[in-house]
Amino acid sequence: MEVIVSKTTHLSPETLFAVLKKSLKEDYIANTQQNLADSDVKEGLTFVKNYGKNHQNSVRVLVSSFVENHRYEALFSSNRGSQVILYELTPLGDGKTMLRLKQETIPASFVQNLNDYLMSFLFKKSLKRQLSAQLTALINAAS
Repeated sequence: MEVIVSKTTHLSPETLFAVLKKSLKEDYIANTQQNLADSDVKEGLTFVKNYGKNHQNSVRVLVSSFVENHRYEALFSSNRGSQVILYELTPLGDGKTMLRLKQETIPASFVQNLNDYLMSFLFKKSLKRQLSAQLTALINAAS
């Protein structure tokens, strides 16, 4: 299932991307207990992220694309499948930036694929609202 949302803001791509980069670094440090230099935040960076109430679940994170001030894509993989998250920032002129967020789920099995297909009809609107809220939070954090 693929969901795409976008928003326009008066913030620059540099300002927005700085927040994305800071968030990625904080996530890396929190999950690995290792420091991460700005120069190490790049395509190919990988780490294991723990989540859940007692951090009982984990997912492997791979930064699959990292183009400063333009594009950040990460692949989250687990035994339940994969999820691709993509942020794209496009300058529009007049000091405006188009911020686009795409989330794609890649199921691990045929049964899960069928289930995701059926559930997408029920949850696609909800997921769009959630992703839109994520973009709003990013814009607010950068303001």
